[in-house]
Amino acid sequence: MKAEPGAAGKREGRASDAGEDIQIDKTLAALIPPLSKDELAQLERSLLAEGCRDPLLVWKEKNILLDGHNRLKICRQHNIPFKVHALEFPDREVAEAFVVKNQLGRRNLSPEAASYLRGKRYLVEKQTHGGTREKESTDQNDRLETAKRLADEYKVGEATIRRDGRFAKAVDSVAENCGDKAKQAILARDANLSRGAVLRLAKMKAKEQQKAVQELLEKGKLPRRHAAKKRATITLPTEPKSLAEKLFKGLGAKGSSEVLEALTKLLEGREKKE
Repeated sequence: MKAEPGAAGKREGRASDAGEDIQIDKTLAALIPPLSKDELAQLERSLLAEGCRDPLLVWKEKNILLDGHNRLKICRQHNIPFKVHALEFPDREVAEAFVVKNQLGRRNLSPEAASYLRGKRYLVEKQTHGGTREKESTDQNDRLETAKRLADEYKVGEATIRRDGRFAKAVDSVAENCGDKAKQAILARDANLSRGAVLRLAKMKAKEQQKAVQELLEKGKLPRRHAAKKRATITLPTEPKSLAEKLFKGLGAKGSSEVLEALTKLLEGREKKE
């Protein structure tokens, strides 16, 4: 029987002094919001002063790191001993859902990072529960049940969970075209990007996305959207004298002369026909 996403069994922790055998999965690691420079420096000071008190979490069957990426890197740099707890998962989807759920339990997430993680969990779990169905209505019910369950868990509306799913897809789409640095910039606590801006970014063509993300990385903000130029219009009166004055004022002497010449030709052509 397939376990529910997020479910796992623990075994006793094992000691490790270097963790050379632990594998890093880029896809799973990308689910973890990055720490700021100050947070990384604070973590390093804490590890040097107190050691690594909390064990790293590893997927037992694959020996892939699930939690503690920053701690592992720092511990390797300074030869700080640490312990490992291995967790059992039936497949990758369940392991991914665990990473998302574990990160959502943290308090240092930006609103955008929390939205992204809720969205990722929604996308993974609705697929896990729905699977491949012959009836579309049954699959739709599974999606609705997943949204309701997560909404109850995180004390938000079901619509919010579904919007989170769209946001997560948008972030992943941008990251696919622009790299993981783009995702880190979007989800960072000091990014100051609205979810609407990210959704608009995801709709751009790949080259436009890359240009916009480059500006985001360099200047800390996306380029402003330029509104389409409005075509100049003139509201014309029906009284001939007022019409002539309006045209002269709006078009100037040269433009009015060209209009007069065009009108003269039209009148001459009409007289010939008559």
